[in-house]
Amino acid sequence: MTVKLNKLLKEVRVSYATNLARRISDELKEKASNDKYIVPVQEEIHSLYEQMGQYSNKNRIKSKRKELDEARSDAFRSILYLNKGYMHHPDNDISEAAGKLQKLLDHFGFDMTRTNYSAQSTNTEVVIKSLKEPANTTLVDQLPGMTTLIEQLQQKQDLFSDGTTQWIRTKGEQRNKPKPCDLKLELVRLINSKLIPYLRAMMQMNPKAYIHLYNNVAILIRDANDIVKQRSKRASQNKVSE
Repeated sequence: MTVKLNKLLKEVRVSYATNLARRISDELKEKASNDKYIVPVQEEIHSLYEQMGQYSNKNRIKSKRKELDEARSDAFRSILYLNKGYMHHPDNDISEAAGKLQKLLDHFGFDMTRTNYSAQSTNTEVVIKSLKEPANTTLVDQLPGMTTLIEQLQQKQDLFSDGTTQWIRTKGEQRNKPKPCDLKLELVRLINSKLIPYLRAMMQMNPKAYIHLYNNVAILIRDANDIVKQRSKRASQNKVSE
């Protein structure tokens, strides 16, 4: 029994197209050793997969950078919360030390965690440097756990800086490369104009040798198209409800 082999819809999303390219490439690779025509097609599809995958990696780096920013914000807020708690400590030495340290922290406050990446990086470096000045380390040493939190803030800031360097490098590497949408459309063209016609022809000539590959590719494309159709249907329903 054969599965109907339809053309891939160009509305397929880049993320799904990337995964589709990998899976079709894997299917073709198994056949490539016995079919010279399949080899260049498989190589082209695999190349497109790798190029689109680089953009997926860029998105992961961007998402990771956001997580690192949130982590350093949490670390700074921990310092603020701990110090405010110590301002109400029954031990006068501790409460006085916290009160003096609060004057420094008030220059930054919780608003610092809501600034842009660059401004927060600058302010975080300044607050860490200020907290490590001799006059302030004397105060910090009187507040149990504060030194550990400052060290954690430094670690989180260093990790964010490394993440930013990676993000800038990745953006630079991809600046002059084809855009993901263009790569996706090239994949659609390659599958629809080269792979599908060839598989259809080979099913006429040698169905026994090609039915497994034919059906597997047909199922992969069918699943991708179904997702596009479902998304389109939901969009139409939402328009009607509005």
